[in-house]
Amino acid sequence: MPFKPNIYKNYSEPKCNSMMRREGSGLSNQARLQGTNNRSAAERVLIGLIVGVALSSCAYEERAGDGADNKAGMKAVTQTDLGGLENVHRFSAGVYGGSVPATDEAFAALARLGATGEGIATIVSVDGAEPDLARADAHGMRYVHIPIGYDGIDPEALAQLAAVMRDLPRPIYVHCHHGRHRGPAAAAAGLIAMGEIQPGDGLTLMKTAGTSDAYAGLFRDVAQASVLGEAQITAGWLELVERRSVTGLIATMVEINHAFDRLDLTRAVRWQTPDDHPDLAPAAEAGIIRDLLANLANAPNAHDEPAAFREMLAQSISAADRLEAGLVSWRGQRTAMAEGADEHEQNYQKLKQTCTDCHLQYRDR
Repeated sequence: MPFKPNIYKNYSEPKCNSMMRREGSGLSNQARLQGTNNRSAAERVLIGLIVGVALSSCAYEERAGDGADNKAGMKAVTQTDLGGLENVHRFSAGVYGGSVPATDEAFAALARLGATGEGIATIVSVDGAEPDLARADAHGMRYVHIPIGYDGIDPEALAQLAAVMRDLPRPIYVHCHHGRHRGPAAAAAGLIAMGEIQPGDGLTLMKTAGTSDAYAGLFRDVAQASVLGEAQITAGWLELVERRSVTGLIATMVEINHAFDRLDLTRAVRWQTPDDHPDLAPAAEAGIIRDLLANLANAPNAHDEPAAFREMLAQSISAADRLEAGLVSWRGQRTAMAEGADEHEQNYQKLKQTCTDCHLQYRDR
């Protein structure tokens, strides 16, 4: 559904900001304002520019009204009531970032975030996973989905991020998965594109948030970001959606990340089932990772990938096999916990290293 004025949802924000498209098929998905489908391309661009100027005016008024929060500056958010969220920082005037909100507790924390506790109005996900639209709606927040990779921020995504900063109500919360790498980079790039901070400030923002130097592409694109023109930002605004369909390699990598998160919960208790997650089994999670990696290797287009990539993928599958087999045979017998846990840790580290090596070569540049 395209962004549309005043009829998508009755938010408490100014009506000029009540525009949102529900779904998109990808970063290149063609967006149209509702009611302009039969207009010429020139007419659609003109309408987009007019609406963009109007939205920019409204967003400027909201930023000007931020009060104490209107002074830009990077700092960690130290409130004690941010349950369910990690690595939360204030990046600039009315712009925050952190980990993905995945629970009711996390959305409740977002509802209290802000200079005066007014609550987040707009959530931006740059992760590949599908946003939790239901919980966002229940808390009166809107979602924008702009998936980016660890290898950098392409021009289309940069224009969309700038459009969010220009046109949508603040406070804004930008998140990836853990809130350390892609999220801070995306927030920095969007603020640079709007002229709110300089590239050097953006790099400092990323380092303060804990972005790893391994993600050279993210640092490169933030360092090279510059202020965008009105037409570029309006083109980005026309592409904004609440949810994008992510398929193929990206979708599989999202599932692998989630499986690693679950596996890490069992690792934290020496490869046992955690008391607060009785549904988790260490061997099962290792098996899920192995199967997902195998799916990548067996994909129809896998032979189109470089031979070195396929070899690294094979090494990851082998490492996951060893970890799963060890956990299955061990079965978590507490009498053998010390020796068995050490062996599982070694297999786990080998698996993680194969993933890291592949990411450095093919994902993070």
